[in-house]
Amino acid sequence: MNTILYFSPRGAVYETRAYSKADIDARAAVTGWMRDASLEVATDRAGNLVGRRAGRDTGARPIVFGSHIDSVPEGGNYDGDVGSMSAIGYAIRDDVNAVLAPLVIVFSGQLVPLNFFPQSVQPLLHLQPFAGLVDIPFRIYFANLAGSVALQSLALQAGWTLALIALGRIAMERVMRRLEMQGG
Repeated sequence: MNTILYFSPRGAVYETRAYSKADIDARAAVTGWMRDASLEVATDRAGNLVGRRAGRDTGARPIVFGSHIDSVPEGGNYDGDVGSMSAIGYAIRDDVNAVLAPLVIVFSGQLVPLNFFPQSVQPLLHLQPFAGLVDIPFRIYFANLAGSVALQSLALQAGWTLALIALGRIAMERVMRRLEMQGG
């Protein structure tokens, strides 16, 4: 988000007036970011950027995000930008999920049981976190895993759960240390 500071005439303080050269340059950059997020970009008569991506369900109501990238005097570095960049981030996140979902389906054993993969990779597949979503519960249910082996598999998944929660907290703490919110 700090990239947008480069367009400000004041450098480290974001203060870009609407329709100024700096604002026009910033709009060009944001247009590029929106296109990178697979959004169709248009500019309305007031100069507002509008990003749109058709939904999977054409009859569904749209999800709308709105904000501004120009600033007001002493409005702070993130006056309006947080909303705009969050909307673009949401569009990018949707693209990430388009890639992540098939990986989860394959590596959880939902598509093909993990025991149907080559024996050389099965031990690794059974150790990865997605195995606990489908493969391990099904193997316990169908008595392919029983007793201490079933408990070890459940303990492994509990360990993955704790590890991923810890990684998520660390990532959130890093973001929160850099987060600066200012209002106006």
